[in-house]
Amino acid sequence: MIVEFVEMLRIPHENCFIAPEFDFESLQPELVRTAAERLCTSHDTSSTDIYFGILLMENMKAWHPLADFVRPGPPSLESFTNRSATERELVEPGKEDSTTLDDLITLTTVISAAEAEGALPQERVDDLIDEVVELNASRHNTLFHRGFADVIFGRPLTPHGRAENENRRRWYLCGAVVAYARKADHARIASLYESEEDIRAFGRELKPRSRKAAQFVFEALCHEGRPSAAAAFLVPPMVVYAGLFDTVLRLGTRFLRTQEIDGAFALFDLLKQSLDCLSEEELEELNGSL
Repeated sequence: MIVEFVEMLRIPHENCFIAPEFDFESLQPELVRTAAERLCTSHDTSSTDIYFGILLMENMKAWHPLADFVRPGPPSLESFTNRSATERELVEPGKEDSTTLDDLITLTTVISAAEAEGALPQERVDDLIDEVVELNASRHNTLFHRGFADVIFGRPLTPHGRAENENRRRWYLCGAVVAYARKADHARIASLYESEEDIRAFGRELKPRSRKAAQFVFEALCHEGRPSAAAAFLVPPMVVYAGLFDTVLRLGTRFLRTQEIDGAFALFDLLKQSLDCLSEEELEELNGSL
């Protein structure tokens, strides 16, 4: 697909990678639009969404006509992987505070790590993330992508970097937790819980980064056989804020069935306390879902 597209535009390339000396200003918008139309008629839309999205991130000025051919929202990974629906959800940084650019950066990182055909090499993904971070230094949640990429690419974590502050550090660690959860590496998340106070903060601060990470820390502690620690990790308002009532109930029931009574009691007590944080309307809605 990539070869077909660049050759329609007569762009010199090597194994799908555009030659560095190519003058992007020579691209004619109408020709780009025509080539995109042809590609969309002969290839799956999820594939063209990803490819066009990556080109737009690399050079919006040169590839701006492609914006008309990318569907709203994050592209699907189904054409590139057989991962489960749950695992695909972990690719997305979170709807409540992410943008289409956030979705595309995370997706680009995953595809690069999988070494899919036409994917950006690791160093280009790092350059992309660095550029986005530098463009808006006050948008600390962009640091999510650095933490996510370090874990996905198998690199050591570096939460204590340049211009460190609490917001930047916690968003970085949030990305790392989500990436470890995507790999089902519960032991690493539990280890972070022990070594990083910022990880423990995800269970009590009612902020978007905690809504992304709290469930995965809680589930990792339960998976590692530490239900009492998992119950202590979450404050009752966080159960409501992060929508974790069903998760806590499910895992509490599991520990009860395996006769881990103390752990099950700790989780059920957390649920009882969280009910006090619900309004009457929310209680009615919860009753209707059970």
